[in-house]
Amino acid sequence: YNLVIDKTLVTPASNAWSVTLSSPGRTEVSTDQANRLCDIRGNLLINEGKYNYYRYKARLYGNYTSYGTSLGDAINTGRVTLENGSSQHQVTGSTSSTIDFGDVELNDAQGALLNTSISTNNFYLTAGVFDIGTYNLAINGSVSGSAYSTTKMIQCYGSPASQGVTLSLSLSGN
Repeated sequence: YNLVIDKTLVTPASNAWSVTLSSPGRTEVSTDQANRLCDIRGNLLINEGKYNYYRYKARLYGNYTSYGTSLGDAINTGRVTLENGSSQHQVTGSTSSTIDFGDVELNDAQGALLNTSISTNNFYLTAGVFDIGTYNLAINGSVSGSAYSTTKMIQCYGSPASQGVTLSLSLSGN
């Protein structure tokens, strides 16, 4: 089963109506197991518009393709969690601009492959290798995870063409 979000294009894109999934009575604490809103057992394709997962997790078994915007609540964010895949997840955005994928978690030993440069807010590495190849993974928030190893890391080709990871930092004080 695939979830496709295909909204009418408006200009500017910030005026697009958002698709919001919610579940009254479900915990809004993103670290709780009962926080998962839905399981997408196929692929998630956002053709246009915004996907607002608010404070809930959406577990994605397939590929994540976005030409729109994914966003969550700024204080207690939900996220799209890549897990339970039968093969490596494919993560793809626009080739003409960097798409904001919101908060993303990789929790799958099958790993994930980045097919274009993307931007995330927070990135959670729970399990698996996120292979970014020669593309750029721009993380505007934080990276969470520990006990990195050969089976749990962000990996790039390491060639001069590799764009690597961009991590935004905020410095204050002297």
